[in-house]
Amino acid sequence: MKKLVFFDFDYTIAKTYEFVRLWSPRGTKIIDNRLYIPLTPEEYNSIQIESDEFIDRSSFEEFKKVNLQKATKLNSVCLLFESYSLMGHDVRILSARPQIAEEYIHEFMNKNSLNYNKQTPFKGCDSSQPELKYSYIKKCMELNNYREVLLFDDSRKVIDHVINKFEQDYDNNTVLTTCLVELHGHEEVLRYKNTHGKKKINKAM
Repeated sequence: MKKLVFFDFDYTIAKTYEFVRLWSPRGTKIIDNRLYIPLTPEEYNSIQIESDEFIDRSSFEEFKKVNLQKATKLNSVCLLFESYSLMGHDVRILSARPQIAEEYIHEFMNKNSLNYNKQTPFKGCDSSQPELKYSYIKKCMELNNYREVLLFDDSRKVIDHVINKFEQDYDNNTVLTTCLVELHGHEEVLRYKNTHGKKKINKAM
């Protein structure tokens, strides 16, 4: 059965070197006379923002591009990306980056021989809000009537949200497999979880 497979980009397919700008009076860097603390996507996923700190759209300015000289692929995830792609599954990249980053994403994929004779579809949500990722996953599922979906992502917040909404929206015949990708030094840890939909099926009398 053909599966629908989504891979996040930053800290999932690739270790990247763009930073989220946390505007803070305790900032260690400055731009346009504004102090900020640079956060990796990994740090951003777990940061507790203080009352005198904030994040706005300009915090993600660096994510319009990928530093192709520094970015490196995560081998364990890319082996899975290769496997699902070569088996003919519907593989897509689903990122919080803006759509304008697409050309840089594809350049990274080509540079690392990850496109397998075709260009992998890329969806940029232009936001870290998990509901935007889930909305796109649901749209793709319903357009092609998929019953088995996989999501690889480094954000526990995203994965928890997708699992919660999936259970509400789909019945027991539909399966979601999530994989939380964690980096611990040079070690890549993949944490899998299988979820079945819990929506009740209305049976005709």
